[in-house]
Amino acid sequence: MDEKLLHELYVNRKLSTREIASIMGVHQTTVARYLRNSGIPARPKTENKMPTPKGGHHSWGPAISAANKGNPKVGRVNAGKRGPDAPNWKGGEIVDDSGHIRIWVHERHRYVPRAHLVWLAAHPGETVGRGNVIHHIDEDKLNDVPGNLAKMTISAHIRLHRSTRS
Repeated sequence: MDEKLLHELYVNRKLSTREIASIMGVHQTTVARYLRNSGIPARPKTENKMPTPKGGHHSWGPAISAANKGNPKVGRVNAGKRGPDAPNWKGGEIVDDSGHIRIWVHERHRYVPRAHLVWLAAHPGETVGRGNVIHHIDEDKLNDVPGNLAKMTISAHIRLHRSTRS
């Protein structure tokens, strides 16, 4: 692709990469790649033009870009925020795919089964640990009363549920 022609179309005539691509019969990403490789800097977003169906350009394209500058909802301002800090926070409880209630634990940055938290509160100093589960004795996943919870190994839990099925 001719760099002088590319410079003329993109910089001087201010055509978009889409318009240049249609003139040259190539894909828009090919034009963008040639612009990068030839060292022609990309235009600021405030100079972008919004094309109209009849081939003109809307005058409000730069105005929208300018209006969005500093807007906390535009861009990645809120990216990575979780829990109460996230903009769409709806509270600390969810029901997971298996039907157990999970509660957001901010210190651990994740949801933890409510049954685990209740069992740990009823048994201070103990942990659930790897290879263990908290079993609901009455098999009601929403009944997290301390007397309804029992800690057991995963294998014992599987054996228990297999024996109750048959």
